[in-house]
Amino acid sequence: MGVRRVLEYTALVLLLLLAIDAFISVGLTCHEIGNYPGDQQAAIKNCGIFDGPLLARFILFAGFFDKHEGTITALFTVILALSTIALWWSTDKLWLAGEAQRKSSERIADRQRHSSERIAMEQRMQMRSSITASQTAAKAAKKSADAAMGVALPQFVVTRVLWTAGNYNLELALRTERPDVTLRNFGRSNAVVTSECLVVRPALALPSEPDYPADTILPVHFGQPVDKGEPHQVVGIPALTDEQISAVIGKRKTLWVYGYIDYRDFLGTRHRRGFCAALRLSEHYKIRGELEFIQAGPDSYTYNKQLDDSAGDHADTSA
Repeated sequence: MGVRRVLEYTALVLLLLLAIDAFISVGLTCHEIGNYPGDQQAAIKNCGIFDGPLLARFILFAGFFDKHEGTITALFTVILALSTIALWWSTDKLWLAGEAQRKSSERIADRQRHSSERIAMEQRMQMRSSITASQTAAKAAKKSADAAMGVALPQFVVTRVLWTAGNYNLELALRTERPDVTLRNFGRSNAVVTSECLVVRPALALPSEPDYPADTILPVHFGQPVDKGEPHQVVGIPALTDEQISAVIGKRKTLWVYGYIDYRDFLGTRHRRGFCAALRLSEHYKIRGELEFIQAGPDSYTYNKQLDDSAGDHADTSA
């Protein structure tokens, strides 16, 4: 049932009640008309529709309010003031409750934020720990793989530097004989030597970085296989002047022999093995018929490194 229909029914009931109340009022006040001819006007004056039980009490109630208007107004003013105070008090309490609720929500939000930050930090730390552990494991695996690969790859080591002393004569040996450097493959796989270099240089000291003149670099055409455990010899062609020979014999200069070999492993990767030795003057050659050399020189002359394949087999990348 709609609001309009309720209002219609309510209005109808009120009209019906007013009609009944008016009918009762007429019955109570107008029945004396005609019974008192001498006082007919008084009877007509007393006749009315507002003396029923409902309207009469409403008029009486309205008269009471009209008679005590000032008192009722003051009373209602007091009631209004008390209501206003109560409303203000309730509003203040409500505001305090809302403020407390807001602060409580902020505290909860702060705790949740701190908790979320702590959880996020713990997760980040766990993630970092996992990443670190993974990286450590990967590095260990790489080291193991590199170690296994390093063992499997060819490994050249200088085992001898030979310079024969013909007729046990030092000057004759430096003038006519040639140095012979032997490198042995101690790795577990074969290698193919593609290029080699041997430099003979009298000097007080070598430069900090090796210099390989172009005329000392000899390509090994088609490559020379070196099986594991087998040696490879690098032979030099010195061209020492009389002044250089005199300086070496007089110990004014040291006779250096240095160079390298380039080789490919079984995977086709290019490597370079550098070496360096110095002549130690002694009476040793008079006993064995050969000059004595020892490993010496700057660290940059003795090395084993991987080369760039794009440079080609016979390119010099260290000069």
